[in-house]
Amino acid sequence: MTKSDFLAKYDNKKPYGWVCYAVQLCPPMIYTIVLAIGMTKEEAEANAVKKYGESIHCEGANRMMPIEYSQITEAAYRKLKTAKTLDKFHTVTYEGVSVRAYDED
Repeated sequence: MTKSDFLAKYDNKKPYGWVCYAVQLCPPMIYTIVLAIGMTKEEAEANAVKKYGESIHCEGANRMMPIEYSQITEAAYRKLKTAKTLDKFHTVTYEGVSVRAYDED
């Protein structure tokens, strides 16, 4: 399936699900590591805890790699099932809501 076929099949604009991810600050670089996805923010968090344990909420770990949550499009949701980072995603605004979308480039 080509990228254009994929994007024709899945919506890449409207909010659809959520991603829970960790942000690693290594100046001048910033890495984002996908922890889990879910249809709701709570489900994404629960999936991350199920996969990595309660340590994702550890204060020390959160100083080094803060946990973030973001709404994602359907296309991004499908791609994030296999993605390890958010490097191939960009942010779009849909009706005032900031959403992570799959990068079309």
